[in-house]
Amino acid sequence: MNKIVLIVAILISFAFAQQNQEQQITQLESAHPPQEPQQQTTQQEHIPNSQEPPQQQVQPPQGYAPAPQGYAPAPQGYVPAPQGYVPAPQGYVPAPQGYVPVPQGYVPAPQGYVPAPQGYVPAPQGYVPEQQQQAQQPQEPQPKAELKDSVLKDSVIVNKDTGKGFYIRLIGGYAFGTGKTSGSNGLGLPSKSVVSSRQIEYFDSFGNVKSDEDINKTTTKNESFSLGEGLQFGAGIGYMFNKNIGIDLHGSYFFGSYKISNGSKYSSDRNVATHPTGGSATTTITKSSSSSWDTHSLERTSIMIAPALRLVAPISDAFSFYSLMGISIPISDELVYEYEESRYQSNYYKVGSDVRVNTNSNNEEQKTQKFTPYFELNYSASLGLNYAFGKVINLFVEANINTASFEVKKGEITKWKQSSYSYSPQNGNSNSDKDLLDGMSVRDKETDYQKDYTVDNNSNSTSPSKDSPRREISFSLPASSIGINSGLMFKF
Repeated sequence: MNKIVLIVAILISFAFAQQNQEQQITQLESAHPPQEPQQQTTQQEHIPNSQEPPQQQVQPPQGYAPAPQGYAPAPQGYVPAPQGYVPAPQGYVPAPQGYVPVPQGYVPAPQGYVPAPQGYVPAPQGYVPEQQQQAQQPQEPQPKAELKDSVLKDSVIVNKDTGKGFYIRLIGGYAFGTGKTSGSNGLGLPSKSVVSSRQIEYFDSFGNVKSDEDINKTTTKNESFSLGEGLQFGAGIGYMFNKNIGIDLHGSYFFGSYKISNGSKYSSDRNVATHPTGGSATTTITKSSSSSWDTHSLERTSIMIAPALRLVAPISDAFSFYSLMGISIPISDELVYEYEESRYQSNYYKVGSDVRVNTNSNNEEQKTQKFTPYFELNYSASLGLNYAFGKVINLFVEANINTASFEVKKGEITKWKQSSYSYSPQNGNSNSDKDLLDGMSVRDKETDYQKDYTVDNNSNSTSPSKDSPRREISFSLPASSIGINSGLMFKF
């Protein structure tokens, strides 16, 4: 715009200069008007002399005008000016030798003009820059649907740049129980395991002892447990308000198990060969064995949801630390206690070829109880490291802490069976199976565990009826944990 104004100003100045030049020429012509041509005379003045003879008078040509007074003839070699010649104004300085006049219509360059570099090729006539072409081209109006999609796409890009948006997490790991305890009187769970074994071996051949061993040992071990130890899997959804703050809703499935065994094992093997005087050799074999095992096992399954606040601290474009702080709400929580008992006995006695004793027996018992807890809100927190493969897929590793307890509210016996087997040459095989639940009352099968209750000691009846669960004082089992998890996160 400034250049256009400057060029217009130069053109106006040039027009005023032309007008002034014409005015000066007009003034000069008015100051020196053309003089009438005067009659030429001879170089010698005519002096009348009566004595001279009269000269013949020459008539001027037709249309001749005499020279004006004071007229001086042009010098020799004078060339008259061409028709339409305008004399130069006062103070005119002639152009130097070799001067080339500017072409008609020339406009001087504006102030600050920088000449083009050597080799510059000017754009062809009518050239218009591409950006100007695009600006000049009329744009067709976008349909509303396309415009809406365009705005949505732009908003998605902005959301990714600012960290806004939804995400989904898939997670799995293992939780290590904390606050462990040993045994439980409420469950009848022993606090230690005791395993003993004894093995006797004796071999005597005609008074020559070949082997005489007696190995007897017992192993005792303290058994501690927590219901918070086990495998955990889950999925979650969340929304980030920006790159640093968001909310998370996570659902998880937990499975944990614990087992403790007490047992004893005994075996004896005696083999003695004798050769009495005057008789044939005789071998006496005596064998006996027995075992007794008690196995207690716990299995806990739970489904929980955990709303939490998510805080993110970026380290670089790919790595970031994050934390989750919230509560854990149990949706389903169940503990299964199984008790198994096995008793085995075997005796064998043989003299020579005469088998005198050959008996064995086996007795088993299986009992299953299910327990549910009181509703309780638990606290959970996680600290993790996230790695972004791109704008969508992320890999994370985190440490997780849950503070929880399992306070028993209800218990029910769901299985209780006994079986026995015995054999003897005299009686043969004998089998027996019993289902102890048959005929059991509600009071025998179900138990309500209360945090407190009062018994009227003066009443004759202190126990509930057979159709109501019996009452027991509630007890708690530890269920806290520290876990290591990993998984994938998908951003949208």
